[in-house]
Amino acid sequence: MKHKYVLRNSLYLDEELQDYFNEMSKKGWRLDFIGYYYRFSKDEHIYKYQIDYTPVSSEYQELLKEMGYHEVENALYDFRVLENEDEDAPDLNTEFIFDKNNLINHLTHLLI
Repeated sequence: MKHKYVLRNSLYLDEELQDYFNEMSKKGWRLDFIGYYYRFSKDEHIYKYQIDYTPVSSEYQELLKEMGYHEVENALYDFRVLENEDEDAPDLNTEFIFDKNNLINHLTHLLI
């Protein structure tokens, strides 16, 4: 079996979902698509997954790249899942802190 499809369960909390993706990787399944289902492909390498809500900026994208993270293909806009080939990569701080600028950017994005 090359691929495994799992229907998306929105009842997972982010931390549980992140743990689920990491456990699947340890079992030899790499997350390669997120939509109304999760698609995993057979891969023996162990990856680290992080769910991230940090607003995207070029500086942040560059930092993620330097840390070895890249975004998993995702058809949903409500969250991002990042993958790292280094299972010991540092965790991302995904708590969104609303300072004045972030709040304005967040609200502007919601209104557009």
